[in-house]
Amino acid sequence: MRFITTRICGKCKNKVILEQNDFIYYKNKYYHFDCFKNKLIEKKRNSLSIDSAMQLANQLKYDSDNNVFVIDTIDKSHLYQYLQKTYGIVYMPKFIYQKFSDIFNGTYKNIMNGQGIPPCDLLDMWERKQNFLDKTKVWNESKGKVMESLQLIQYDLAIIMSKYDSYLKWKEAQKIKTIDRERIKNEMNDKIDYGKLGNSSNNINNNDDNNGNNNGINISDILDEI
Repeated sequence: MRFITTRICGKCKNKVILEQNDFIYYKNKYYHFDCFKNKLIEKKRNSLSIDSAMQLANQLKYDSDNNVFVIDTIDKSHLYQYLQKTYGIVYMPKFIYQKFSDIFNGTYKNIMNGQGIPPCDLLDMWERKQNFLDKTKVWNESKGKVMESLQLIQYDLAIIMSKYDSYLKWKEAQKIKTIDRERIKNEMNDKIDYGKLGNSSNNINNNDDNNGNNNGINISDILDEI
């Protein structure tokens, strides 16, 4: 697992690993699935049966609103972990978090038309552009422009943000390519009559046996390449 996002369980006080998706987020607290279920069963007032507790726990685990919040939390955590590791930062100051929050929400002054950038997009762009950013850093330093880590994050962030429109166009193009590949694959599968291929295979084998001539062509090898 490349990045790990942890929270403290509201019952047992041990770590909950969000990437494992076996937890409950309820009233601003995280619980292991079993911890939350047991909490409902062990309540002094209005306790639930095992079946009712399991039903409610499953309902909350797959609640779409909670999932959106949790996914956003994980995406932000992954972005911050990447930046801390890449730029050698142990502690991210509050003003950096605030700047990123404004960017996510689309309220940052340099974002046009209030368009926010999701943390997952920022991380993806950053990783794809890291080689370019590293070369830019080397070039700047050769010109005497040396930046410490927090300055460099903000400098690189400005570069990433300037490329966002192009990134969105690239992302849409990739989506269209994926859809087209799936469509072509499905069309090819629809056109192939596997029953006839099976009969043809038998005929070919019979003819080869009768003629004593086998060119070494295996129909299964051809099907594997389709």
